[in-house]
Amino acid sequence: MEIYLKILQQEELEPVYLSYYKFFEKLFGKTNFSASTKKMLKAGGNPTPLTLIIDSNYNRTVNAIAMAYNELKCIMLGAYDMNSNLLAVGRVKLGVPNNENNALMGEIVLIEDNMANKQKEELYTSFIAEVENAIKELQNIEMLTFEVPKTNAEYMTAVGKMGYILEPVNGGQITCLFDKHIDKITNRRK
Repeated sequence: MEIYLKILQQEELEPVYLSYYKFFEKLFGKTNFSASTKKMLKAGGNPTPLTLIIDSNYNRTVNAIAMAYNELKCIMLGAYDMNSNLLAVGRVKLGVPNNENNALMGEIVLIEDNMANKQKEELYTSFIAEVENAIKELQNIEMLTFEVPKTNAEYMTAVGKMGYILEPVNGGQITCLFDKHIDKITNRRK
């Protein structure tokens, strides 16, 4: 799948909130307020401030998106098709605690996830490849890590195809970490 990446501007966030909400709903399960929160997000409105307190998935959504715009070394990337349609987003953190040479892709969230599994896998693979190409340009990053939900088979297949190694998993985790040494890839710009 042919895509390009760019930093997602805050004025492009409207469809991202609903997509992130659905992502967290799949990861953590529905809340008692899921239906009303999704209805408000689909209508393009903002749920009330009370929703942040009573709907944990909405709270996670707001916090994840805010992190990408408020933390110094965190970026929200958008994957676009050749017609400039936003297909997926993801946060990448450059330098993680105790390892400044490691970049972490916190998640890849598909804007529309009603596509065939093969298309999802192709989109994940293309997104991973583009992130890898962008990260290789940063001289201080040696390792790239993707955090993948255990229930997302297409994403897991994509990181595996791209040569990422599953880190040992602790029981009870809902995500897995996949690592790859980017500094060992030879097409780094000199």
